[in-house]
Order: sequence, then structure tokens, then C-alpha cells
Amino acid sequence: MNNDNGYENITRDFITFNRNGFLSTISVSEEGYPFGSITPYDIDSQGRLIILIADISEHSKNLIADNRASMLIVDQFGTHDPQMFARATVLGEFDLVPDDEIEEVSWSYKSRFPEAVERERQHSFDYWRCVPSQIRWIGGFGLIGWVQGIKYSDVTPDPLAYVGWDILQHMNLDHQKSLQALLNVFGNHDIDGKMIEMTNISKNDFTIQYNDGSNRNRITIDFPETVEDSMGARKMFISMLEKPPKRE
Repeated sequence: MNNDNGYENITRDFITFNRNGFLSTISVSEEGYPFGSITPYDIDSQGRLIILIADISEHSKNLIADNRASMLIVDQFGTHDPQMFARATVLGEFDLVPDDEIEEVSWSYKSRFPEAVERERQHSFDYWRCVPSQIRWIGGFGLIGWVQGIKYSDVTPDPLAYVGWDILQHMNLDHQKSLQALLNVFGNHDIDGKMIEMTNISKNDFTIQYNDGSNRNRITIDFPETVEDSMGARKMFISMLEKPPKRE
């Protein structure tokens, strides 16, 4: 197993950026079988995954019996060709969050998933936390390797990784014309794109996916300067749209 592949940074950013995964636990009711379902997750400063599940759920029963589990996280904009795009499978052990940490964990989780407030009123839910032991990273064809949990945890994620999904949602829902303009001006050629959506953002660049009528394509555009937070990203997009570069 090659553990020195340099994938820990991109893996940490990918997992931090995303919000949903396919949690698989070891079934109690169907002994020995893996049981999987889609599960939202939060992530803390150490890269640990936080999930909130009902105490009557299959996952809860399974984790109490055997706390080993995996979480498959996929590129949510690449479902049209899932094997072409990035995914990560996190292996680790889940434990209940200690009582003295519940308040902080709950605040963070509900900030990311406000709908969790109502769900907790309907059933009894528990917070579980996973310390990744290792992650199987697949960034596309040929970009495959294992990342050890300790290396993953030591990485400082990109400053936009945790808030990136909110930025994308805002741009994709409210600023289609701006995305078209960014695509045409900074894509180095005129693109009559359909189904335009931003799929990723980091401190250095952002990625736009578009349909040219026959295929879906992606283009990554560099920021003129490094961006450190959501407000910085907003100002940078405005600046790029107001002062586009001259074409030669």
C-alpha cells in the first residue's frame, strides 16, 4: 500500500467541502451484511465526521454493536458519469459525542443543517463522531491511493473548503448570468453553455461545468489573487465581472 502519494491535502479539502455521504455500517438485523444509506455530515477542525442519527435507526443499532463503518463521499456534480469524477471512502470508528461536547458539536451541525432542529423534536437523536483511520481517494482515472488518517488530520484545509458549498449554491441559484459571463470571458473562447453550474471553489480558483449541447465539460479558472473567505470570494467575482481582461 503506497501511503506517500500526496493526496492528503486534496482529500481533506474534498471531504470538508461536501456535506453528504453514503454511510455503511455492519448490520445487526441482517448479520454480516453492510447496510448503507445517505447521511448528512458535519466536519470539525480535526477532520472528524459528525453525524446525527435517530436512536431507533438501523445505523444506531449497528454502531452500538460494532462501531466500524465507512462513508462514501462523491462529487455531487458528477453523477452523470460518477466514475470519471472524484470520490473518497472514509474508514473509521464512530463513537457517541461526550456530553460535555454536545453543545459545541450541536451548534456547528445545526448551523450547517438547520432542518436538524425540527428532526430532533420528532425523535431522539444522537451525535456520533468518526475519527478517520484511512481514506481511499479516487480523483479520476489513475489518481488512486490510500491516505492515512493521521496525515489527513494534520492537514489544514483550504479556507474556502467548509463554506464552499454555500458559495456554490448562491452562485448556481442566483447568478446564472454571471456564471455565463465568467465562462465566456475567462474561458478564453466563446461558449454557448447550457446547464451552467459552479462545481468547486478554493482560495486559488473555481470550476464551472457546462453542457455544450453534446457533452458536459469543466473548466477551472484562476483567481487573480488569493481569496480567504466568503466575502473575499464575493468581492473577487464582482471585480472579475466589472474589470474583465482584454482579449488579444
